[in-house]
Amino acid sequence: MTITELSRRRLLQASAAAGAASFVLPVTGHASETVPRIRANGDPQYMDPFNQIGGIEEYLKIACLVTLVRFSGSGTTQVEPYAAREIEWISDRDVRFVLHEGIVWTGGYGTVSAEDVKYSFERIGDPEAGSPWQYTWSLLDHVEVVDEHTGIIHLTEPFAPLFSSVLTQLGGHILCRKAMEDVGGTFTTEFPAQCGPYLMTGWQPEAKVVLERNPDWVLPKPDFDGFEFVIVSDGKTAELAYEAGELDYTAISVDSIARYQESLPPNSALFEAPSIDYSWLGMNVEHPNLADIRVRKAIQYAVDIQMILDGAYGGLAAPATGIQAPGTVGYREQRQIEERDVAMAQSLLEEAGVSDLALTLTCLNDTVSQSVCQIIQANLADVGIAVDILVVDAGVYWNLGLESEGEDWKDLQLTLMPYSGGVDPSENLVWFLPDQVGVWNWERWNSPEFGALYEKAMVELDPEARYAMYVEMQDLMEESGAYHFITHGVNAALHKDWMEPSVRLSGSPQLPQFRKI
Repeated sequence: MTITELSRRRLLQASAAAGAASFVLPVTGHASETVPRIRANGDPQYMDPFNQIGGIEEYLKIACLVTLVRFSGSGTTQVEPYAAREIEWISDRDVRFVLHEGIVWTGGYGTVSAEDVKYSFERIGDPEAGSPWQYTWSLLDHVEVVDEHTGIIHLTEPFAPLFSSVLTQLGGHILCRKAMEDVGGTFTTEFPAQCGPYLMTGWQPEAKVVLERNPDWVLPKPDFDGFEFVIVSDGKTAELAYEAGELDYTAISVDSIARYQESLPPNSALFEAPSIDYSWLGMNVEHPNLADIRVRKAIQYAVDIQMILDGAYGGLAAPATGIQAPGTVGYREQRQIEERDVAMAQSLLEEAGVSDLALTLTCLNDTVSQSVCQIIQANLADVGIAVDILVVDAGVYWNLGLESEGEDWKDLQLTLMPYSGGVDPSENLVWFLPDQVGVWNWERWNSPEFGALYEKAMVELDPEARYAMYVEMQDLMEESGAYHFITHGVNAALHKDWMEPSVRLSGSPQLPQFRKI
């Protein structure tokens, strides 16, 4: 196996994972049943909803900001009013809302207002502003402010999943207009003002983020006094830290589920749920080594998905047929390449006149990702393709394909991509649009046909027609050779038995809805 580390810092992180038994977390000095310790895999980077990445940034916004509506519980697509005490469709393009009047901003900025909602939604929805999340509000015309706490969201076209796929997350988080203006219109890791049930009150980089109960919170109070996010980059290290009593909640890798099903740590419970996340092997179609579709198709035929699932996921995860998970709109019943075919892969390479091909495969530095890449490496060696695996920590990885962050994107060849899934396919397929090339479309696949289907599906209210469009879009992805779908994984977590976690279908913890048992 060849694994190239990209920096001394990442080498040290890998060494820490290897020596996990000696890993010691910061001493918290509190009763964990009052302030639970939650594992996060990296520090906050871009908490501004305008350009957030995800992970801990989303967890913090759920806790420290508000949305008009929220998911009503764990693992559901059902929503309930939250910052809005009233919210309803008044036509197929217009939503009226009335805010609770006592939700207070920190910093003396008053209460959450309809002006704040207007500012937050229109700021992301502005196509000239350049937010990567602009798609969430691409159908927004404007937000009308009726009075201080009342407004109307006006859409340009009908959009059925507005509540579940936009208002609950991402572009649905509300910011304080006055506070944002005071900090110049953007921020990175410090909220200009907070208004949620918890407040972010401390952060030690590469160590922990501290949340405390908001004393001014007027809606039903959450069960816990606060939370600490403990930063542990490696999943296996986090599991050992949990077993050592240093964590109260941590997501676990799917290959650990069977072990914990047989024997749990003391005073613990195992949370398991289907996942809507999705992972795939991506291929940069603009790189000279992968520009020939026959080479990309050969890689699709050479990689053994079932071997990956057995070897890296302990046989507990099912193969993905596309981006959409079973039970969601747009789920494909089967993929076009269902089984590995080494002979077909070799034939395609010969037809392309390619031999002794050397490629790089980039992945995150967690154990499962590295195991997946080692299997892909072995699979491709069988057809004469040598693969060098580049292991990258999360703080660097998620910038690699962004043209705004430098020229690393030019060197990307094969990439193992894990994405958090959204409730609606519009949330999941948007990242592969032509205008995402250089942003999140790291395969740099430019398909106008795909883009046109996406636009049509966004405003289609006929469920069957919409379903068919999303299936066709995933067909186009596989036909391009730029994507080899792997799995949706499984949502699983260890937690103390004195808490009842609330987890979104994407796996994000909803801390305000955690319950004390």
